[in-house]
Amino acid sequence: MNKRSRAVGPVKSGMRALSLVLVMVLASLSPILSPKTVSAHEGTNSSIWPMDGSEDTGWVQINATDADPINGTQASGEWMLNFAPGAILDNVTMEIRADGTQGVTIQQPLLISQDTGQVLFDWRGNGWLGQSFGFDNTNPHQGRLNPNADVGATVTLPSGTEITDF
Repeated sequence: MNKRSRAVGPVKSGMRALSLVLVMVLASLSPILSPKTVSAHEGTNSSIWPMDGSEDTGWVQINATDADPINGTQASGEWMLNFAPGAILDNVTMEIRADGTQGVTIQQPLLISQDTGQVLFDWRGNGWLGQSFGFDNTNPHQGRLNPNADVGATVTLPSGTEITDF
């Protein structure tokens, strides 16, 4: 009984050492050979967030659709801005412009944050952005030149407005 025995037969020392080395090599190579589950690069459904920075989206045109004046349904449009989880937003500036010369007009715009319901911009009751259909007071305006001017007709224009056709 000089031979070492096990349940399935004798074991040689060289074979045991070789199998142990093979297990160690395979264990060290398994991260390289396995498929990657995490990537450092942006994938189809993921975003890479920098530690800090700024974002300038430029001018964005939102096409609001599905308005129905019969039942009072307002048109709606969606604009998604993705921020990193836990991001702190400060010094945020937003301009709203409707360029009537380009055919962009907005009737009584109301911008609401979808997630929080917070009102970002409310122009309801103030008419159109991008075009005007009349004077502020009575329309059509009736007045007299006294002696050669009528100062009773007013039109409110946003700053930076350029009148090309009146």
